Amino acid sequence: MSTLTMRLEDLASPAANPSPSAGLFTRLIQARETSANRQVAAYLASQGDERLAGLGFDASDIASIRAGKLPDPA
Repeated sequence: MSTLTMRLEDLASPAANPSPSAGLFTRLIQARETSANRQVAAYLASQGDERLAGLGFDASDIASIRAGKLPDPA
């Protein structure tokens, strides 16, 4: 029987347990935001000018919505 003691750090190197990549999480969030922005842009584009004006969009905002871009938030 052996009574040899070892530290956990000696048994498993840090390379054996890689930490989750922050890059993956960032890419997932960006993909969801891109999808949400497309859905919002499609919804706003389907609305009439009077409805958009009633929601608080001015003429330049409505023009950018018609061009397929979301106006910058105020």
